[in-house]
Amino acid sequence: MIDLGTKKHPVGSVRINVHLDYEVTASIYISVHGGKWYVSFSNDKAAVFATEAELLADLQHLTEEQLMDVTIGFDRNVVTPVVSSDGTAFDYSAEQKANFQKALKCKIKWQKRFSRKQKGSCNGERLPRRSVATTLRFPIYAMIRASDQ
Repeated sequence: MIDLGTKKHPVGSVRINVHLDYEVTASIYISVHGGKWYVSFSNDKAAVFATEAELLADLQHLTEEQLMDVTIGFDRNVVTPVVSSDGTAFDYSAEQKANFQKALKCKIKWQKRFSRKQKGSCNGERLPRRSVATTLRFPIYAMIRASDQ
């Protein structure tokens, strides 16, 4: 449990599932999507990175062709989620695409129902507003697969 707020202004407690070991956090981000609370932690580990001079010393003996062989770049797109510089395309699985389309249809259905209700009426208040917010809250970014597999 994490207690949120200060001693003078307590907000409440949030239950968390710890997936990894953690240390003192650098920042905590709390968000609410569709009535569900999410907590993200960011902590700074003492990672050792090579300086620019060290990288130049390690790579200066390589030719341009050798450098192109050891480097790779990624591009995020709309149609294909991720494409690498060597041409490999990474896409969602057919099941993920079907789930996304199903959730999109559900969202459109709820938005049409909301638009037909008169603002401030009892019927408009009966329809849960959370239904639109929760339709597209699933991790679509999980498990992007290479399209050549």
